[in-house]
Amino acid sequence: WGYALLYMGEVQNSLYLRGVNFDGSTRFTTTIMNNGADADKLDKAVDQVSVVAVEGQDPPFGMKIMYRPHNGRLHSQKGMIACTFAHYNLFKPNEGHTGDTLLFFDADNGKFKKTAWAWGTSHSLAQRLIRVEGKYAEMALGDAYPQQIQFHVIDAETGDNVASDKVIPGTIPGNGGGKAMGRLGGLSHFDNGFVATYSRRSGVGGFGGNPVSNDVGELGLVRYNDGLTRLQHETLVKSEIVNTVKSVRLGDHLLVGYALSDRGAGDLYPAASVADDDRMHVMLVDKAGNILQQTVQRGASSISNNDDWEKLSDGRAAWTHVTADGTLSYYWLEVPVNPPMPSFVAAPATPPPTAETPPPTAETPPPVTTPPPTTPPPVTTPPPTTPPPVTTPPPTTPPPVTTPP
Repeated sequence: WGYALLYMGEVQNSLYLRGVNFDGSTRFTTTIMNNGADADKLDKAVDQVSVVAVEGQDPPFGMKIMYRPHNGRLHSQKGMIACTFAHYNLFKPNEGHTGDTLLFFDADNGKFKKTAWAWGTSHSLAQRLIRVEGKYAEMALGDAYPQQIQFHVIDAETGDNVASDKVIPGTIPGNGGGKAMGRLGGLSHFDNGFVATYSRRSGVGGFGGNPVSNDVGELGLVRYNDGLTRLQHETLVKSEIVNTVKSVRLGDHLLVGYALSDRGAGDLYPAASVADDDRMHVMLVDKAGNILQQTVQRGASSISNNDDWEKLSDGRAAWTHVTADGTLSYYWLEVPVNPPMPSFVAAPATPPPTAETPPPTAETPPPVTTPPPTTPPPVTTPPPTTPPPVTTPPPTTPPPVTTPP
């Protein structure tokens, strides 16, 4: 019938799920949280999704008074929308902490259906969520509990799930206050398992007098199965300055993009955001982790700090980028028959309206995953000679938390 949006409202502490029909009309709007500007001073929640089975029952741990959402992802199948998001919870007056939650909503009317988890990674700095037939896979980067990337595989009907922070060997130290010595990359699925990418730098982090160390700086790849057993770990690039990582399935291969940045190279934690002088690189890797085409430098970066790279319905890899003047650019790569990697193709930001994709309005902005025109340009179309500069603002970092739960 259309698509769904996860978005923050005008009030800082509000988060909504909205269903939008193909004709642009609103199908439903579900309040996930809207506890007001002073939510951190409340005794009880004012307006948030109720997940309890019995009226008056206490909400699950981590969902007493939810406020200040800061990122999330959503997907749908089996008649339900799976939605994961990071937020603060007020455990008691003046004591808020951040973690992530995954809820299921009815895809037809937006009503709450079930909880996969109420409080997962803490503090959850970034999340990824992908859909596979009958299940979802999720990963989140923590700066405290754990100081690692936590992985989940979730049943798409029941919400039952398994979790592990041992898929990636070693640690990704954090400071318990919104910083980690690594970055989330992408999450994909092949017939030989799930494949995730990430970066981390070496050093000693930790908090509360408990040091946590990591001795490898890398752009890494890990492959694992439904039970979260690690099947393979590869270091694709040895480096201490990999700042931002993206990856997406491209045919039966994995397209990996990353930005190298000398900014903050001497600091313990990577510099936030992406800058104009960061160097964008791409490589093609097979599903077993073998590099098919070595890194190609693309000059100025078109990697967005927050948006994911997506696999379109025809197999192409696509992503968006916003320049300093507010121009939205839309990039894609054709599926390669054989390496070498195909050329980048720049497309108009807004495809011509069709019956399936109405023109955007202020009420219904188009999602990042809006399908491209039905007849894409041929792969021989030359790429733009100068990719647009990157001035993507840094991600919202939760205020430091001095007393972790």
